[in-house]
Amino acid sequence: MSSPSYLESVNNNVNRQVHEDYHDYISGCKEHGIILWRDEEQKYIFIPYYELGRYSEGGRKAISRKLKKALGRKNVRKGVFITLTFAQTGVDLLSCWVNIGNEIRKFLNNVKMWKKRRGHKGSLDYFWIVEPHRGNNNYPHVHIFFPGLEGLR
Repeated sequence: MSSPSYLESVNNNVNRQVHEDYHDYISGCKEHGIILWRDEEQKYIFIPYYELGRYSEGGRKAISRKLKKALGRKNVRKGVFITLTFAQTGVDLLSCWVNIGNEIRKFLNNVKMWKKRRGHKGSLDYFWIVEPHRGNNNYPHVHIFFPGLEGLR
């Protein structure tokens, strides 16, 4: 087995640095926040930025409210939930993050075409979010939910 090329070595160092910077950022979010004055209690309160994000209980409740508002009175009981991932070999981390928008758009266009070919009327409703993989690699993956869609066969 040959030693890594210069470019592979630089890429590995960049990936490692991105991972370290991300964890430093998350740690910093727990230490920084917003200070508010509460008149009714006559005291200041500190809300860490972390608690305002989607990973906190308050963040999850806020997302739930937004989804309910976006869905309106449809009361969706069926839907398709899918996760798209990047192959972690042959593609560097930076390229994945740079191209994720184009890849999502291609996938959604293919689903729209699939729906149209099967005679389905109406627009394609969906919600999506991009997240880094947990662990050491931070490659992106995308969660997409298609409310009301019964399958992708």
